[in-house]
Amino acid sequence: MTHAKPRPFTLDELRAHLAEIFPEFWKRGDLRVENIAPMSATVRLIHHPRHLRPGDATRENGDMRGSARYHNTA
Repeated sequence: MTHAKPRPFTLDELRAHLAEIFPEFWKRGDLRVENIAPMSATVRLIHHPRHLRPGDATRENGDMRGSARYHNTA
């Protein structure tokens, strides 16, 4: 018996699917799927001060230093 190979998601289909199954991560718009390819994806966390860890800062030139974190406040 052979199985049909699953059709990969398009970028828009993946965005809609993720928003449906993980609405808490996507409703604020903090995360953005920018690109997908076989076995990879580019997901960007949009800059916001709530994503900075204590002690991290945004420099005068606008660059961020330190690691980001994501937490659900819903």
